Amino acid sequence: MNWEPLAAWLESTAIHDLMINIYWMFPLMETLHFLGLTVMFGALLVIDFRVMGLVKFIN
Repeated sequence: MNWEPLAAWLESTAIHDLMINIYWMFPLMETLHFLGLTVMFGALLVIDFRVMGLVKFIN
């Protein structure tokens, strides 16, 4: 698969301009990404504990 058209399209977006021109945008996006992953895996962990029968007080 040729990735050059995708790369060219990404470079033409406004998000690319924000990431390049605002020095704190990349750390902000990484922080939001990490928080989203934390919430997702935390919820998955609670559901797994519920399925395994380790947590019985969650309805």
